[in-house]
Amino acid sequence: MLDLDPSNEIEDRIKLEYGDLCAIYSNTHKKWVFGRVSNVMVGDEGRFYEIHYRINGNFISKKVGDDDKCIRRYDPFDSDIELEIICPCGTQMIRRIFAEAYGRLGEKEEKDTPATGTCDHCGKSLSAKEVVYHCPKEKTEIHTGGYDICILCTVT
Repeated sequence: MLDLDPSNEIEDRIKLEYGDLCAIYSNTHKKWVFGRVSNVMVGDEGRFYEIHYRINGNFISKKVGDDDKCIRRYDPFDSDIELEIICPCGTQMIRRIFAEAYGRLGEKEEKDTPATGTCDHCGKSLSAKEVVYHCPKEKTEIHTGGYDICILCTVT
């Protein structure tokens, strides 16, 4: 829920750049979601951001000021954000640290490199400690090697 109490200010002003991830509050849906800065506008009235985000499969754009309480810095472990990401196999995906999803946190591979993988949506390389959305079914006919997507793919 959006906290508008001035005594609980998260930040007075937030500074973001084009492409940055952030958390944004949807008044319509009454929940926080991950968003991405698609435009930064600076003028006499201050600094404004155009934020793109997705809710229920719909892409939404919102213009907010840098002092607006409906925007805050990106934190992959933000407990206010509960996205409903559905895997191609139909299972609700869960937010996890990549290596924990496969029970490999701290595990080393042959060349003494941390356990890694790739986003099954965009192909981005994933580090062992990166936050992803993970299909708890892991192996199905649709995805035989597990299924994980990066946070960025939940926004775009």
